[in-house]
Amino acid sequence: MKNKSVFLKVTIILLVLFFINGCANEMAEEITTHDLARDLAEDNQLSESGIEKIIKEGIIYLDTKDVKDASEKITKLLEKSEGFVEKSTFQQQNDIHYATMILRIDSAEFDSLMDELSNIADVTRMESSTLDVTEKYIDLRARIDVLEAQEQRLIQLLDQADNIEEIINIEKELTRLRENIESSQGRMNYLERAIDYSKITVYLQHKITITTTPDNIITGFLYSFQNGWNTFVVAMVTLLNGIFMIWPFIILLGVFAYFLIKKIKN
Repeated sequence: MKNKSVFLKVTIILLVLFFINGCANEMAEEITTHDLARDLAEDNQLSESGIEKIIKEGIIYLDTKDVKDASEKITKLLEKSEGFVEKSTFQQQNDIHYATMILRIDSAEFDSLMDELSNIADVTRMESSTLDVTEKYIDLRARIDVLEAQEQRLIQLLDQADNIEEIINIEKELTRLRENIESSQGRMNYLERAIDYSKITVYLQHKITITTTPDNIITGFLYSFQNGWNTFVVAMVTLLNGIFMIWPFIILLGVFAYFLIKKIKN
């Protein structure tokens, strides 16, 4: 009787342990993406502790005597700082030359390059700004880690799948995850590039001074005379056109005036 009692107690204990272990396994498998993302974000915050992710941008307006020469000097400064010109445009409107240059420079060289640019020509306006994207960077990194972890888990399940329906469903989910990973990775690449390479936009301007010479005076006189003559011709043509349009009324008015004057005389 005593042996039966001991056996019963051991059996109950084993059943309880088995039940607890089963519940623990189910809870472990029900970890949500949000919880995993939060844990990974906390780990990344610890690993990134003390490291800020800052985007720097600058704008500078320069008034120069030679736009082309100034742009060449800027290019040489970039080469020395291992930067590059991302985009440049040159144009002329009337007597003004313009140029716009978008520069990319290592963020560590940002301040020194802004100072060097201000020495190339007269500065009419200069601005700089910073944007702290540390939190955004950590969240995006955690999201990518979560998606990749889910992808690896699905790959393992795909190897264990034993029917067509399971394989198709897993492959669909893998495709969706891969698209999300690539999209998030694209945003991460853009963010890292903006952090590593600061952006500086340079606006160059040169107003051409037209000097007055005898040739310019004669040319201006002839130009004014031609404009005056053209204006006179246009006015005469307009007047004649108007007369031709109302000539019937003029004839009727003349006939009426003739008879009226004749009647008055009689």
